[in-house]
Amino acid sequence: MRYLLIVDADKRKLASTSSAPFKTVSEAIAWADDIASSIKSVDGLEEKVKLHPGDVPATKALADECFKLGRFERAVELYEPLIPMLPKESVVDTRIRFVQAVWATEVGNAIHKAQTDKDFQNFGSHLEKTRAHFNALLDDLLAAKDERTFELVADDDYPMMMMLFDDAGLDAVEKILKAFPDHKDAGKLRVQTASMAIFNEDDKIAERGKKMLEDFVKNGKADDPQVKQAQQLLSQYDIFRKMLDDMKNAMPKEADDGDQENSNVEPPENNSDGKEEKDF
Repeated sequence: MRYLLIVDADKRKLASTSSAPFKTVSEAIAWADDIASSIKSVDGLEEKVKLHPGDVPATKALADECFKLGRFERAVELYEPLIPMLPKESVVDTRIRFVQAVWATEVGNAIHKAQTDKDFQNFGSHLEKTRAHFNALLDDLLAAKDERTFELVADDDYPMMMMLFDDAGLDAVEKILKAFPDHKDAGKLRVQTASMAIFNEDDKIAERGKKMLEDFVKNGKADDPQVKQAQQLLSQYDIFRKMLDDMKNAMPKEADDGDQENSNVEPPENNSDGKEEKDF
């Protein structure tokens, strides 16, 4: 992950951070030491796993270190065959990291493809593996009424929200909110999901997002920052929808076969003096 750090050189402290897992200089140093330790340990773990491929603790340790270092493709390679061998009581956290690693890998590949392929379209279609594992894990977490559901869907570093864009995703969010109505991140999940839904090209999905916000404002606490954000989104809903309509209307329409055929025929050359040209 990329972090933005603003350092106050005079006061020798971090003035501001963005997305970083630390807020003070001492925390930053501890984080850097931890990362350095992971970098050092990876080579030894790789060698150990190579010599003993069935060593579950070593494989898990290596996968966790790769995940921590952002080596997501390698983490996926290690986690996938490992998960069935882990004890039930410890497998959920590993499955969450696995889904996050799959997401990071597929998103990275999709972004690269979008930058290099002029015909790239439908970003979501490049996240099929993520979606499959995400849905399976979400079902299991909900069945167990496991609050780590929110770790899966509301982690700022791994925004699985893009798995919740469509009707099925909104259905899943409603199940989560019904199962955990008082969770500290319930409002955050509701507003984040609805904010994406109201920008969806599908009017029905947008209306579902709007209704989600309206219900939250009606039943939430007025001083809740998430409620205030919901109110702001609702106040701009019509503007958002009009912007989308204007964008769609501004896009050039594809010509039909007849138009395409005619478009390939050059118009007769215009003779500016009005006289008929003759061949001599």
